[in-house]
Amino acid sequence: MKTVDLEKIYESWPDTEFIKVTGYDNCVLGVVSRMTLQPVLLYDREKLLQETCKKEDWTYEEAVEWHEFNTFGAWYGDGTPCFLELPNE
Repeated sequence: MKTVDLEKIYESWPDTEFIKVTGYDNCVLGVVSRMTLQPVLLYDREKLLQETCKKEDWTYEEAVEWHEFNTFGAWYGDGTPCFLELPNE
């Protein structure tokens, strides 16, 4: 899946303070708009996990375990990012 330049997002939503997953700008797919809530960044979950494996020299299972607790399961308020997960084919 094609990722988006984060600077283009900042230009398109200049009044929004996005919460980022630090070090994973290259995994951003776009923005999710939600009724009555602020827009949030949408990340490619699979790409984020693969990037972690490379950066940390971890197995895929280690990356999943770490991110399940520290990233995917974290709540940072209404601006908490979303993570796209597609079913296995």
